[in-house]
Amino acid sequence: MPLSLLLKKTFARLFFPVPLMTLLGVIALVLAFRKKGSPRQKCIGKWMLITWMLLFYFIGIWGQIPADRMDRKYPPLKVEKLDTTKSYTICVFGASYYPSKSLPPECHFNDHFQLRLQEAMRLCRAFEKRGINYKLVVSIQTYSNTTMETRLEDLLAFTDMFSIPHEKISLLKDKSFNTRLEMIALKEYPGCKILVSNGCHLPRINMLARKYDVGETISAPCALLSGERPYGKVIPTANGFAKLRIFAYETLGMIEYLLF
Repeated sequence: MPLSLLLKKTFARLFFPVPLMTLLGVIALVLAFRKKGSPRQKCIGKWMLITWMLLFYFIGIWGQIPADRMDRKYPPLKVEKLDTTKSYTICVFGASYYPSKSLPPECHFNDHFQLRLQEAMRLCRAFEKRGINYKLVVSIQTYSNTTMETRLEDLLAFTDMFSIPHEKISLLKDKSFNTRLEMIALKEYPGCKILVSNGCHLPRINMLARKYDVGETISAPCALLSGERPYGKVIPTANGFAKLRIFAYETLGMIEYLLF
């Protein structure tokens, strides 16, 4: 794994936002209630504790806003507006894949991955109805020893539920384990490329598409939006922290690709 990718994943997942805030909370508690601490030190600790509690509260309420705005940046793709004379490559970017003997093959993809695949299936069926020439290319990333043949079998088990012809489906090469390598690998495929991923992931994908000059692209977003909460925006939830981590991860990814 490249060093820049490893640093980005470490920073986003270990330091932003919950582990870092938990560490700051522990420091605030130690400073505020340390018996041998000076009055100045205890005062600093109490103010840190108050600030820490407010941050936890506000992130729990509004932490999902930046990621939700990224999700809404690209409108849903309407197949009716596409040129039927062109050929298209539907590119599904990888997410978590869990090959498990306790689950049926079509359930080996996590929620984000299944959402991307469902959007791709919608496009495939619409292309079939309109007679548009297309190819479906899926990136299945995994750090396990699962072979490409097993991954393809699991993918076909999922696409068979939507009656997509097998000859239209292929996997991206095995070494495409991050978005940068996925984009480089996609340069080999002809036609206009339809980029299928979560909305908050698409800004980084489009940045890479321009950087590596993959040709004409169209964004096809899918999003896991939280929706309105029944008790209003006064009770913090873990969703705010989860969405803020995603926003931090995607922002760090865009910075990484600008620097490297």
